[in-house]
Amino acid sequence: MKLESFPYIQAIQINDCFAIKDTHIQIFEKGEEFRHLILTGKNGSGKTTILNEINSLLQSIRVYYPTRHNNLDENFWLKNSSKRIETQFSHRIDEISKNNKNHIFSLFKATRIIHVQDVTSPIKEDEIIRNVLGPGPVHSSQTFSNYFKHYLVNKKIAQAFLTIKRDEIGSRIIEDFFTNIESTLKEIFRDDSLKLKFIEESYDFKIIYGDNQIIGFDQLSSGFSALLDIISELIVQTDLIRKSESDFTYNPLGIVLIDEPENHAHLAMQEQILPLLTTLFPKVQFIVATHSPAVIASIKNATVFDLSSKQTFREGLVGSSYSQLMIKLFGLNNQYSTLADQLLNKVNTLLLEENKEKAKTELQKILTENLDLLSPSLYLEIESAIHLIQD
Repeated sequence: MKLESFPYIQAIQINDCFAIKDTHIQIFEKGEEFRHLILTGKNGSGKTTILNEINSLLQSIRVYYPTRHNNLDENFWLKNSSKRIETQFSHRIDEISKNNKNHIFSLFKATRIIHVQDVTSPIKEDEIIRNVLGPGPVHSSQTFSNYFKHYLVNKKIAQAFLTIKRDEIGSRIIEDFFTNIESTLKEIFRDDSLKLKFIEESYDFKIIYGDNQIIGFDQLSSGFSALLDIISELIVQTDLIRKSESDFTYNPLGIVLIDEPENHAHLAMQEQILPLLTTLFPKVQFIVATHSPAVIASIKNATVFDLSSKQTFREGLVGSSYSQLMIKLFGLNNQYSTLADQLLNKVNTLLLEENKEKAKTELQKILTENLDLLSPSLYLEIESAIHLIQD
């Protein structure tokens, strides 16, 4: 596969980010296809700080290059203004500055939830862009996800005019846009019969489940809302870039930072977040900070860096059991809970008891008193200890 000439982040040198210092993270090697980066580590290990520093560097490139970044060395290393962090790019960063509105750069913080504004009347697309991007290079506090419903309404209105004008190509492009969104929602909600319905008289959109339950964007659970905040933002950015490129099959390039993508999500959803994002936006490099084994084990083309142990993992994590990951990356002694550990410690102590009858009685008592709590594997382990004493 042809390597992209886009300057993806190839390596990170952390000089001093409070909790972590003098640390090198090699995401991928020169000449390789880009890889995603998953940062993990204990609370306070610096994951959020690092994401914020990277975001600050990326935004400064877009705004000030080349006036403030003309000292980029031959290996494409660049420091941010605080000098806390240095970032090595796979290619020169000139393209970011020259075409900064045709690339995706976003930071999604851990505390997020989608706030889709209601539509009382259509507003022009240029106004949406201006409200989000502001008059200059500095962005406002608004996001494209805030205007997601506005954007969808504009699409429906444009489609109606194209139909009147019998512009079949233009109308089909918009129809494909909505088909792709509906497919994405089906994936998120795991409902193949889901529909996205436009309510013309109120400029509204509703999600209709296969069981005919109807829900609005403002009624989503916190888990769905947090995920849709990311996806809706990137969908709008992607569509705007495709328009500017006059190519609705174009996959934009970029770098997206996500702090704790698993927030509010149940385990099954945690497993699908990164695969979904990397499928929808295949040329975007995702750099995420997470505590979730489900997120870590979900994709194969990622480098995992543990900020606590300063270890790098590039292979062998996909397909690992969560218990293995908890031991390997999250500092647990074994796959059992603290309560299970306490029971096992009692069992091991009783195995050393000289009075075998007493030990057998106490082990049987553990089984009886905790019968409703024990998993089959732990029950079997304690039962095996009883048989060991009998032998």
